[in-house]
Amino acid sequence: MVSLLAALSLVMLSAPSYAVTVGEKYGGGVVFSVDGTGEHGLIAAPIDYSTEMDWQTALDQCKELEFEGFHDWFLPNREQLNLLYLNKNVVGSFSESNHYYWSSSAFDDENGWFQYFANGQQMYYSKYYYSRVRAIRAF
Repeated sequence: MVSLLAALSLVMLSAPSYAVTVGEKYGGGVVFSVDGTGEHGLIAAPIDYSTEMDWQTALDQCKELEFEGFHDWFLPNREQLNLLYLNKNVVGSFSESNHYYWSSSAFDDENGWFQYFANGQQMYYSKYYYSRVRAIRAF
């Protein structure tokens, strides 16, 4: 039986012991959003998936991703994807900025939201469309 103190210490290991800043390499990727305390935010994987994929595959692949010892990656929602777009130069490794990236947000049963990284426009399209994917995780 694990004591409460041991369980709490395991949880505390995942939180940073200092304020993290946007652009910092941390937690398996690059920080692209931080709250006011600097202790919570969002991390982008340092690279895209190597292939484009449809919406459902993107959701599944991000959920199953194990990278840099972390298992809690996910496909960003529309708001998170926009934050990633706004910080794409800080995050880096976007091979070309004129790609569409999937979000986890659905428009309806047939369409999902994605964002065009050339100009930041968000739009919806068929979930069967193949688009680029960048996984993120929270800290």
